[in-house]
Parts: sequence; structure tokens; C-alpha cells
Amino acid sequence: MVLALWAAGGRAPDLPADADHRLDQGEADCLACHGHAGRSPRPADHPPRDDCFSCHRDAAGELHPRSGAPTAVSGGWQDDTRR
Repeated sequence: MVLALWAAGGRAPDLPADADHRLDQGEADCLACHGHAGRSPRPADHPPRDDCFSCHRDAAGELHPRSGAPTAVSGGWQDDTRR
């Protein structure tokens, strides 16, 4: 995990500026692709959190944490068998 953050300049990677990474979607939408069984899964050493917008910034470098965002979502870190 430390290596991944160091490689990203000390922070989580930014969200791509495309339709798949809209800020108005929920974490379950993110995990459809980035959950352990998705087509582009997170690395096995990803922090145990599923509140994506609390760490991943938009293309302008801004965070968009949401009050009450879940830290565990079905298909997310708790279900990842690689841990």
C-alpha cells in the first residue's frame, strides 16, 4: 500500500475524466468494475475502504467525500478473497 501511494505522489490515483467515473454515482457502481471480481479490480493491497470519493480526486484534483458514504459495500474489500 505504501508503495502504491508513493507511486501516485503520496495520494490515491485521480479519477479519469470520463463517463464511467461520474461523481454522481454510488460506490456500488465503482465496485462493479473495481471490486475484486470486476474487469479492473483494485490491487490486493488497497486500503480496507469502499468510500471511493473520500480518497480519489476528480480530474481537477478535488475530493468529493460524501457524508454517510459506506466504507463497506457488497463486492468490496470485505468480500475480497485475496486478503
